[in-house]
Amino acid sequence: MKSIQNYIQSAQDQQLTFDAYTVKFDRWGNEINISYFGFTTNNDVWYWFHAYNLGDGWSNDLFFDHRYNRINGHIIKSYKQEKKAMALLNLQN
Repeated sequence: MKSIQNYIQSAQDQQLTFDAYTVKFDRWGNEINISYFGFTTNNDVWYWFHAYNLGDGWSNDLFFDHRYNRINGHIIKSYKQEKKAMALLNLQN
């Protein structure tokens, strides 16, 4: 698996729009510490990945979360979409 730095560098190299942020607490105030990385090629379809805080530090591994279509709100969580996202970032294994 690649680290978040690899994903950000690849998105910059491909000149893709991307966003990365960390959620520290859920809506009830419980600490969750999940980092997200998302990118898009056309501003309508976003591909999102996430990483967890494992207690002893951040996981270097990002996991595919979902593909989100902003036009119709459709979310797809599948291996096929993960492979497509990795191909767009040129990060195939």
